[in-house]
Amino acid sequence: LEALVHAARASLREEGRPDPFDGDPTGFRRWVRGRLERARVVERDGRVAFVGYADVRRPEGWLVQGVYTWPEARRTGLAAAGMSAIVEEGFEAGAGHVQLAVVDGNAPAMSLYAKLGFRPFDTLRTILFA
Repeated sequence: LEALVHAARASLREEGRPDPFDGDPTGFRRWVRGRLERARVVERDGRVAFVGYADVRRPEGWLVQGVYTWPEARRTGLAAAGMSAIVEEGFEAGAGHVQLAVVDGNAPAMSLYAKLGFRPFDTLRTILFA
């Protein structure tokens, strides 16, 4: 759990969003714990180095979000392996498609996703309330 809490917190901070530990760290941990069953991880040297969440898993399609790669594991192929495994799992489960959410401007992630066959189809805006 703590590795995934760290990843979720780091991801939000890298995106320029407020640090969830400045608000309700217990509630934030509870939120991450509620997503554990949907988490897909790749380990490196016995430690979690990549996580992605298959948050929506329906026959018509899967939605992957909350993708994070630890900085020391970036550009090592782990994110490609992790995303490929999630996509494969989705199609093996009968999903008609797999889509993902990525933060606009995250060029390294967008480049990786394009190499994996993803293409942009819509732009969304998320509004956070405190």
